[in-house]
Amino acid sequence: MKVVILESDAEAAARLSEYLQGDGFEVCGVSGSGSVGLALIENERPDAALIGLSLKDLDGYGVLDKIRERGIAVAAVVTGNALGEEVAARLYAKGASHYLIRPVSKEIVAARLRDAAGHSEEPIGSGLSEYAVDERISRLFLALGIPLKNKASSYLRDAIKLLLKDSTYIHEITTRLYPEIAEKYGTKAIDVERAIRHGITVAWERKKEESFNAVFGNCICAKKPTNGDFIALAADRLLYGTFSKY
Repeated sequence: MKVVILESDAEAAARLSEYLQGDGFEVCGVSGSGSVGLALIENERPDAALIGLSLKDLDGYGVLDKIRERGIAVAAVVTGNALGEEVAARLYAKGASHYLIRPVSKEIVAARLRDAAGHSEEPIGSGLSEYAVDERISRLFLALGIPLKNKASSYLRDAIKLLLKDSTYIHEITTRLYPEIAEKYGTKAIDVERAIRHGITVAWERKKEESFNAVFGNCICAKKPTNGDFIALAADRLLYGTFSKY
């Protein structure tokens, strides 16, 4: 698996490069410059790129923007010191698969690079641990501007997880999926449907089709997805791909 490392700390980059090569990666370029790193990514076409937020010439945000503008298919894992959901949401919307807050172990970096590029030994979706599935759903919500802690996100999270476990739910959304979620939360199926619709609408009005297309691979175009479309697209994305190859 080919990887490019963009890291402003030359010593840290060298140590990480040595570790990754010992772990079976082919490191095809290392740079502390965003513009030089972008050229490396464009020329070498690696499977994944590890991108630091703080780089010379062009920062991590800028590198992600250029990757998308030029249509380069590379999985992007970003590292940085900035905290907060807004930072993560901005990065995921720009195409990052993972955002790792420093300090982070070399083992985690390697695992996330493999996962982002689809080389993880863990199966996607129902084969993952409950924690891993929740982590992926949280990344998706952040990228789309859906708050992580309200009724809509709770209902949506459960709907996606139910569909991951049993694909037939998609054909019985109103008769089976909504009622099952409603029973769990002690509410009515119609309230579940309305909350999910409201959550999707708010996210759409905030982010519009650009972020939805980035996450779902240009499936939405200019039309807000229905509840069923959103749940199906989200489950499909978790099962068959990451959020990085736009």
